[in-house]
Amino acid sequence: MLLNVHQRLTIVITVETVWQDREINGLNEQLEEDSRVLELLQKQLADERKKRAEIEKENSMLHEQVNMLMNMLDENEGFDEDGEAPPPDSFD
Repeated sequence: MLLNVHQRLTIVITVETVWQDREINGLNEQLEEDSRVLELLQKQLADERKKRAEIEKENSMLHEQVNMLMNMLDENEGFDEDGEAPPPDSFD
């Protein structure tokens, strides 16, 4: 049985449309997966930034404490075991 030109053209168009729909569906699925991965990465980045900010804050506090202790140590070096300041000439 021979198909006329119109029927053949209809079949070709139908096959191409089905193929294009499958390709589009595949691309949409990949786009959805990429979107999920991007959301996860954005959340991880936000978490890492938050951790870094907390660590930097803690580090700053520790630096302040070290400076305070160093100042206290410097102040205490000027006193003897009885808590009295040494004679002025001993600072030279």
